[in-house]
Amino acid sequence: MFSIMIGIMAVAILLIVIYFIQPYSPLKSDFQQTSAWMIAETQSETGVFSQADIAELPPPVQKCFFRCGYLGTPKMSWMKTVFEKDIPFSTGLNKNTLKIDYMQYNLVKIPNRIAFIDSSIYGVPFQGFDSFLQGSGSMRGVIAKTFTLLFF
Repeated sequence: MFSIMIGIMAVAILLIVIYFIQPYSPLKSDFQQTSAWMIAETQSETGVFSQADIAELPPPVQKCFFRCGYLGTPKMSWMKTVFEKDIPFSTGLNKNTLKIDYMQYNLVKIPNRIAFIDSSIYGVPFQGFDSFLQGSGSMRGVIAKTFTLLFF
């Protein structure tokens, strides 16, 4: 009887580990669908950045445009930012650092933004989906690809 219980527990642990390491995630799927919708609803920009385009921006932003060499380059309607794998992420002063994967989309004309964080805490997957869409912000954190820890 004891060996049957050990066998059942071993199979259960194996199934949990397999679920954790599989690439599918409902939250990531939601993020990917939202990013596809954002891009599909965005009209492409035409033209290039000029001095007149940035004249009304704050001086530090203008300085960034100059230093990054944006003047004379094609305008964009949206931007995708991906941070390399296992970026160190501080959870606070004198606290542990997590390794995260991070992806963000920003729209230019309409201030929409979404971001996705993928990490693990003690081997258990943790994911977050942060968004500012249509003038409203929200954040959702999910652990073990199933259990919502925070939602606002």
